[in-house]
This record gives sequence, structure tokens and C-alpha cells, in this order.
Amino acid sequence: MSSTEAPFSANTRINVMGHDVQFTVRADTAFDFQLRWAELAEGMANLTESVQMTVAASNAAPLTQPVAPPPQPAAVNDGGWGQPVPQTPPAAFSAAVIPSCAHGPRNAVAKVGAKGPWKAFMCSAPQGAQKCDPIWVQRNTPEWDSFPG
Repeated sequence: MSSTEAPFSANTRINVMGHDVQFTVRADTAFDFQLRWAELAEGMANLTESVQMTVAASNAAPLTQPVAPPPQPAAVNDGGWGQPVPQTPPAAFSAAVIPSCAHGPRNAVAKVGAKGPWKAFMCSAPQGAQKCDPIWVQRNTPEWDSFPG
């Protein structure tokens, strides 16, 4: 231990919505350490709520970005009637926004496992880094049918 480190130190980790959060308490005396540890314990509910709101806001951010309206069908003369020819509607959720996490846009992954096919949006953090929990896509839903992966 170097001379600049506090002689009293403790770390604690909690998992909030799939994110590990580490808190460290350091002090030069046992009395100061006890006070700081008590303050941390007393404020843990507020700290946890703050982390939850931050995670929720970062996950919701892509959903608040504007999406361009679909292009209007071109008016085509159908041989004298002068009515536009309708185009087939786009597939459900074709303009859906790919979810993001703290590490950027998620990767769409579709595979077949021992229990059958599965689809999810996976964290794009580099290998070896702490990854966010996947967003699973439920079977028999429009999201499953229009999944980009």
C-alpha cells in the first residue's frame, strides 16, 4: 500500500438492471470510515434509483428519435381512370429502430439452439468487456416475423 492510499477502504458491488455498479468507501480513520459507510448505506436506495433511471433513459433514447414517414405511392395512370395504383404496404415494423445500449446500437442475432430458434438484440461491447443483457424477441409476434437478423 502506498502512502497516498487511505488505510480504511471497502468496495461493494450491486447489480442494477443488468449493470454492475461498484461503490468504494475510503477514509483515513476508523471513525470517518464508519460515517462514510453509514452514509453510503443510507443513500443506497437513492443511488440505485438514479442508476435505474439512467439505464432506462439510455435504453429509451433511440425510441425518441424521429422516424421519417414512409414514402407516398406515386400516382400512376391506369389506362384512363386516373386513379393511383396502390402499392403493397410495407412489412410490419419495417421502419423499426434497432435498440441501443450504453455501448451503441445492438446487434440483431437469430440462431437455433437446443430448444429451437431464438432471436435477440445483443450488446455490441467488445469481447471481454462487461456486456448488457440481451433484449429477447418473443415468438409468434410481429417483431419475430420482421426481425432484421
